Amino acid sequence: MTFDLGNLAAFDTRPIDPKKLKGGGEKYLLERATERATKLIHKIFALPDAGRPKDGGRLVSLPDTVTPLPREKPVPKPKPQTRWEAFAEKKGIVKKKRSRMVFDEESDSYKPRYGYGAVDKDGTEDSFIDYHSSMDKDLAEGNDPFIVRQREKQDRVSLNKKQNAANKRRAMAESMSTMGATVHELSLNKDFKEKTKTQLDAAFDVARASTASVGKFDQKLQDEPKVRGGKRKFAAVVDEPPPRGAKRRDGSSARNEQQQNLALLSRMLGAEGGGDSVLNQSKAVKSVHDQVGAQTALDEREQKRAKKIFKKKERGLKKKAQKKKRG
Repeated sequence: MTFDLGNLAAFDTRPIDPKKLKGGGEKYLLERATERATKLIHKIFALPDAGRPKDGGRLVSLPDTVTPLPREKPVPKPKPQTRWEAFAEKKGIVKKKRSRMVFDEESDSYKPRYGYGAVDKDGTEDSFIDYHSSMDKDLAEGNDPFIVRQREKQDRVSLNKKQNAANKRRAMAESMSTMGATVHELSLNKDFKEKTKTQLDAAFDVARASTASVGKFDQKLQDEPKVRGGKRKFAAVVDEPPPRGAKRRDGSSARNEQQQNLALLSRMLGAEGGGDSVLNQSKAVKSVHDQVGAQTALDEREQKRAKKIFKKKERGLKKKAQKKKRG
């Protein structure tokens, strides 16, 4: 019999006597379980004493576990550091835990440091404001100092939220990597930010046009800019008028069209036409071959299907003829 006191478990691998089990049943199993549990409790009480609680009883320190048990959930991943946490670690700044309640001298009582009923640190609840020279501009413009103070507090809160969101984006970027350089390192670059914004705008334009009406009848957002697509350029059908003082040349547009067609043909033919080839001939031949093969396979399937239908109709006609002869 083995014991794993770290897990408060006992293991008895000896087989059960089938004769006793058949004669005693559950009573026999209960007696064996009681005997093993008693031995486990004796082992626990034999451990060194770790103190006495106030309400009586005894405390012992359990040893390390022997039997590994699987976790219900995976081991939590460490959270990515914020900019301040990375800076504090680099500079050796240790965060000190502060108490939740602080003493307020004005009310002569303890109040929460943050949240409801907290100490008024920024003075937004004061009934008066001390004058200082920086208020001259607001007073000259006729601004209420109390409203200005409230607005400054709102600006501080919004800035804090913005920095929080930036920390989350930066932490998410740190968990990804791109070809040896982390996204976090790239995100510090101005060009990377502009490129990312351009990609997001392009993705938004694609998603906006990915509907049955290509975005024509979709509900538009407020102040949503119009999508400006590139316009196709066509060659002039009629010859453009020559500059003042120059002679008119008939057929210039036709010559331009001829030159464009020759240049396109030269690019397609490549070395045979004296230009750089943009046509992958082997790929084009393979594509045509695949299309012909697919069409041939389709035709063969259609022929087999037609033969099956013909044979089925032929069998039906024979059966009808036999029935007529019998009748």
